[in-house]
Amino acid sequence: MNIYASCLLDKRAYEQAGAPIEAAITICQEEKDYTNLVVALNAKARYHIQKSEHPQAIDCYNKALEIAQSKDDKNGMSLSHLNLGLEYATISNNSKSFEHLKKSIEIDSL
Repeated sequence: MNIYASCLLDKRAYEQAGAPIEAAITICQEEKDYTNLVVALNAKARYHIQKSEHPQAIDCYNKALEIAQSKDDKNGMSLSHLNLGLEYATISNNSKSFEHLKKSIEIDSL
């Protein structure tokens, strides 16, 4: 994901961040850059969270997790599980939150 989109998210300029995030996702898909695609999908999830679009955020995190798993990207898997765990805690789904947080810790300890 590009630095511009990241800065927009950090500055809470969420409406402006959508287009650069989508552009980053498209470029990563075209270039088959799966590591950065996972990062961009996690950023897109963050974008949805800021707009209180929790189901869309969970969908992005799950897509990122699926890609990371298919490429055996341990960092991407851990990040996606961590973010899923935090998001499920936000929406009070404690069992799914615990499940994903536990998986993130397990991956990090390998």
